[in-house]
Amino acid sequence: MQRLFIAVPSPITIQELISEIEHEWEKLTSHNVKWVNPEQAHLTLHFLGNTEEGTVPEIIKIIKESTIKVRPFLLVLKGLGAFPQPSNARVVYINVEEIKSRVLNTLHKNLANQLKSLGFAIDDRRFMPHITLGRLRQARALTTEWYVTRPISWSVNEIHLVESKLLAVGPIHTVVESVRLN
Repeated sequence: MQRLFIAVPSPITIQELISEIEHEWEKLTSHNVKWVNPEQAHLTLHFLGNTEEGTVPEIIKIIKESTIKVRPFLLVLKGLGAFPQPSNARVVYINVEEIKSRVLNTLHKNLANQLKSLGFAIDDRRFMPHITLGRLRQARALTTEWYVTRPISWSVNEIHLVESKLLAVGPIHTVVESVRLN
């Protein structure tokens, strides 16, 4: 069994910004946050969970089929947020939006439909594109307006199938397959 997810990788500029935000947050608050390693930062399209290794080639085929007509597209960071809501936060994240397209949402929907046909239980909640920064050990009220993200955009050129191994030091992510966009 492999613990898998499908994701948009983040470029070094985003990883550097995440590192900055984490350092600023540490200076400003005493909240006990388990931070994501900036080098592993990504935008999750679908979390697949524990998956039989024999299913991996079918998942890769689905990713390739879902991206066959997808050209590289632009994403931009749009400030901080918290799940489930800032008044009772468990997760701190950076909002991500598309620039002049709906490619990301369409890709998310197409992947969901095909993954369901393979038997995956896909989350039906509204897709909220984001990059997770960290998780709070205890839910609490947070103010996320203190940090204004400078407008950083990047071109999405590939989609990754990623294995996540949970270790005592935190998750370790390994790219199983990288699918380039046309």
